[in-house]
Amino acid sequence: MIYSNWLSKNPGSKFAVVDTMVITCLGALLGYWFSPDTPFFATQGITWLIIGPLLSGLRYGFAYALSSVLMIVGLLLFTRFHQLPWSNGSLQTMVLALLVIAFVTGEFNHYWRRKLKKLEASVRYLDKRLIQAGNTSNILEQSHQRLEQLVASQSSLRDCILAMREQIGSTESDNDHLSKLGPVILRFLSDHADIQEASLYAIDSDNCLNPKAICSLGNPVSLDVTNPLVTEAIASRKTVTIKKRIINEQGYCGSTLLAIPLVDVFGNLWAIINVNKIPFRSYTPENIKMIAVLASYIGDELGQKMLSNFPETEDQNLRRFLVEVQRCIQNKADKELPSAIISIEFRDQSNFDSLKTLLLENKRSLDLSWEGLNQRQNKVLFLLLPITSSGTVKAYKSRCKYLLKKQFSISNFRTAGIYFHHHNLQAMDKASNVVFGMTTQIKFDNPQQLKLLSSPALFKNSI
Repeated sequence: MIYSNWLSKNPGSKFAVVDTMVITCLGALLGYWFSPDTPFFATQGITWLIIGPLLSGLRYGFAYALSSVLMIVGLLLFTRFHQLPWSNGSLQTMVLALLVIAFVTGEFNHYWRRKLKKLEASVRYLDKRLIQAGNTSNILEQSHQRLEQLVASQSSLRDCILAMREQIGSTESDNDHLSKLGPVILRFLSDHADIQEASLYAIDSDNCLNPKAICSLGNPVSLDVTNPLVTEAIASRKTVTIKKRIINEQGYCGSTLLAIPLVDVFGNLWAIINVNKIPFRSYTPENIKMIAVLASYIGDELGQKMLSNFPETEDQNLRRFLVEVQRCIQNKADKELPSAIISIEFRDQSNFDSLKTLLLENKRSLDLSWEGLNQRQNKVLFLLLPITSSGTVKAYKSRCKYLLKKQFSISNFRTAGIYFHHHNLQAMDKASNVVFGMTTQIKFDNPQQLKLLSSPALFKNSI
């Protein structure tokens, strides 16, 4: 191991010359030490003077091996010139053997040095390609994360809303709802929106912000009630991020990156979430938009649990349906999220149950349905499709038509007595107008249902 490391060193010109001389002289001294009478071993079968050319040739190449041989020849000539007894024997054979050793070791050294240079060039090339591959991989990873956020679209948002409702609905709470639901809300936003540090603050009965955090995610940070982002979020009832305009007008925003108000469909503000830490890759308009949508639905869930004067009706499905219509209109106005309402009239009542089951099995989990009677006494099934574009409505109708033909051998809706109508909710719509439009087609057996539709309190915040 020691000799392999010594032989593998790259020579420096000055050091190589000195090293060659030292090795050659060392061979001669060793010969004198072993045999003072014949230090060149000229009378023996092998001479140990080969150590100098051998090691120099292996380590530095032919030129240095030849230099070592010439030094030995110089020593031999010196002894011959002074007629010393050391020069006895066949010196020509020894010199020839040393020259052969110099040639062989020199060629061996040059061969492996050429091979090592090729390997080093290959390694440098591979290192360069590896660095390029690593950089490309990092770029692709970042771009894929970006694409995932862009393509995560409405289906993943629907899944997030469903998961949020399931988590909040399964959490038992007493009169102090926020203390029980707050940790659930923060953990949910951490899992689905990549929020790392945040605190939740309640709004008291006087509509003032309580600076004491109900719960925190990560390290709790004291809240300044005069923080520009927080005051802007309370005033606008919308999620607010750091903006140059706010900083210029109102000053430093502290460590706050996001101020998220939890507002229900009736405009009631229940709490503020102050976000202090979020990864840079998640601080994008798409992710912030998703956070705002989730916050609006969280506000609705809090409103149902905390609002004591929530409109009551015997038909709870109708109440839920109307609230969701209002929420979808607000989402369209504030966040450009499309939604649609489909009315399906059954003029043939004989197959109503089977056809209704078929249509409801085909709806998605976030879609809501409500059943009523129109003025012709025909049953009408209303479907609200939140976060749904016109193309998705067409795809829903196509699936229903395919299943209708597959299970009942009916080629079209008219043959089955089914009539589809749909309305894409617009930002300029008013929930009251949309719902009153339904009353022209629906007969209400319970006057309280119509009273609920006419309640101005339900639509006091209509867009």
